[in-house]
Amino acid sequence: MFVRVYAALVKRSQQHFVSFDFGVQVILANNGYIWIKKLSEEDQKKQKHLPFMSKTQVGRKEESVSGKDRENICRVRNAILALQAMFIPIHQKTILDVLESSKEMEAKAMTIPDQIPIITASAQLRVQKQMLEEEMDTTSLY
Repeated sequence: MFVRVYAALVKRSQQHFVSFDFGVQVILANNGYIWIKKLSEEDQKKQKHLPFMSKTQVGRKEESVSGKDRENICRVRNAILALQAMFIPIHQKTILDVLESSKEMEAKAMTIPDQIPIITASAQLRVQKQMLEEEMDTTSLY
């Protein structure tokens, strides 16, 4: 699945290939392009962070995607879109914050405008805390 968000919201990091424990892999490109896919069971066993098309995947047949995998991919997509709607930086931790906040609701309910501020509140707190810490670090240098 492909999602495009504002490029300024994708936080630069050393690792833009993110594999979640629930079998979803995400590529966060600095240009705002985000790819979401099912992490194959073989890749889950090998290691946690793999590129989308590793040498072992070239020529591999496409795997079927179960209903649970589709739901997980949709939940990640909706979490990313909710973060964008609230102008919160998008990276692994903020995506996980939104997913944790929304685990009791259906995937489609994550896109309801009234629910977006609720499910992104913990991600917003994380970002504010990081900004305060960075500000404290810069003021202590002077």
